[in-house]
Amino acid sequence: MKHLTAIFCLTLTLLFGACVTKTPIKYSVDFHKGLTAYTSGDYATALREWEPIAKQGNADAQYNLGMMYDKGQGVPQNKKTAVKWYTLAAEQGDYDAQYNLGLMYEIGRGVPQNKKTAVKWYTRAAGKGHAIAKYRFKGLQKDMAKTNNAPTVTAKKSSPPSLLGSVRNSESADFQKGHDAYTIRDYATALREWE
Repeated sequence: MKHLTAIFCLTLTLLFGACVTKTPIKYSVDFHKGLTAYTSGDYATALREWEPIAKQGNADAQYNLGMMYDKGQGVPQNKKTAVKWYTLAAEQGDYDAQYNLGLMYEIGRGVPQNKKTAVKWYTRAAGKGHAIAKYRFKGLQKDMAKTNNAPTVTAKKSSPPSLLGSVRNSESADFQKGHDAYTIRDYATALREWE
């Protein structure tokens, strides 16, 4: 009887924990398998682990598939497919996906160039504290003001961990290394490069 009670309590704890996080436990295991594979350069395994959970709605997996298609890692490079995955993640509030969509719309990569749509996505990401989105938004705002096509939207003020203040020159190699690290969510390396 004690074992049955213990099993019942453990089951309730696991079910309650999964409901609170809104992420099934299997997502976590598969996601981390994919992350381990991705960071070791095994893109085929990362794709195999992330694709099913991305199709089930996991925003982190959707974002990562967007990155893989954007860069051609383990899949043929396909900017349109990258936009599809970024959009799915961005609509769920993933600010890195929102930033990447802003960038793709700003420069017309995988979609027709549309600065107003870029502003929309940069604004959403900046409002959640994405420092580079805020930086790009401000630059795009200045650029659009020169052509009398300035957006009327303003990015919400937020204080991300001093990333924006550390970004000195978007053309520098350090900035690019930091940006590359940031896009795969390696925040420690990004900060090191930007300091």
